[in-house]
Amino acid sequence: MDQIATILTDNTLQASLTDHLDAVSGVALTPDGRTALTGSRDGTAIVWDLSDPAHPAHRATLTGHAPYLSA
Repeated sequence: MDQIATILTDNTLQASLTDHLDAVSGVALTPDGRTALTGSRDGTAIVWDLSDPAHPAHRATLTGHAPYLSA
């Protein structure tokens, strides 16, 4: 595990999400693929706007969760 969450579509890179300070332990996408949530061992979950996958936008940081998330 590393600090980067990679979003692929048909084995093509769509987005790299890089703001975590420790290993990313989970990723969830909305059905339309426009929003992602990543969870990390650093104790944060980040909400991402993927409307422009080449430039993912960090929209919010959530804290206080267990080290591992599942969706």
